[in-house]
Formats: sequence, C-alpha cells, structure tokens
Amino acid sequence: MTGSKHSIRNVEYVQKVLKSVGVEPERVQMHFCSAAEGQKFQTTVKEMAKKIAELGKSPLKEFAEQEKKKKKKKSKSAPKKKNK
Repeated sequence: MTGSKHSIRNVEYVQKVLKSVGVEPERVQMHFCSAAEGQKFQTTVKEMAKKIAELGKSPLKEFAEQEKKKKKKKSKSAPKKKNK
C-alpha cells in the first residue's frame, strides 16, 4: 500500500470515529498539492479555515473544559495532607 493510500485510509477512519462521538467528520480532511502549487495550497487552507469557523467550537473542547473544571473543584475541596 502506498503512503498516500494509507493516509487516505487513516483520514477516513478518523472521520468515522469523529462521527461516532458526535463530532463533524468535516473537521478532518486530506488534500494533495505539490510544492509548485502554492496558490492551490493557499486556497485549500482558506477554505478549510472557513469551514472550521462555520462549524464552530468543537464539542470535544467544551467537554474537556468541563472535565478540567470538575477536577479543579475536586482538588480544591479535597483535604490537604500534612508532611511529617
């Protein structure tokens, strides 16, 4: 299997995993362009940035932030151990 085909398979797998956990699979994409295709690269990056902006904040990020807050609350309320 070539590197490109392997990469495509990996991206498709990640998209399926994202979809299964409720995250838009469009957040992960793969595009091909050579070093000689600077304009194509620039256009692709701008389109991808626009798409991400349209999708908004990742639901996983919000979940991670909530978990972080929970851990902080637990660590603040837990009794501190004294060193002997």
